[in-house]
Amino acid sequence: MADYLQIRLESLPRWVVPAALLLMAVVMLLFIFWPLQSTDTAELRNMQRIADVNTILRAITTSTNDHDGVRPACLAAGEAIVHPICVGGSHCTGVSNGCDLDVLMSSGLSAIPSDPSGALGNDTRYTVALDGSIVIIAASGAENGEEITLMR
Repeated sequence: MADYLQIRLESLPRWVVPAALLLMAVVMLLFIFWPLQSTDTAELRNMQRIADVNTILRAITTSTNDHDGVRPACLAAGEAIVHPICVGGSHCTGVSNGCDLDVLMSSGLSAIPSDPSGALGNDTRYTVALDGSIVIIAASGAENGEEITLMR
């Protein structure tokens, strides 16, 4: 039987065995180092970001309707600035051009959502801007090259 294998291997071109071994090594390395787990959790965090952005946008819309069209102070008409949304109750301490949305608590929002990867100090890692009459909310910490932005 060993003679048969020896004859069979000798009849193959010289490059076949090293190529097969190299291919097996590459496949093993892919299975060992491929970030399957981190991709799945990144997708879950992005799904949470989409939910959070939608929650903030709905709360701003509800608050604006409840207060006869008056938006939170950081969304003054004619101001085209992207504001980082501040952690609830922080008064935007340490956040440049921060947007304090604590007023939304009176419209049914229980807490200002923060990025699932965690806030940066008092910055939730979500942003808000006003383009004419359109409110734009975005998640600055989105992963896997995704861009998470909702507007109304």
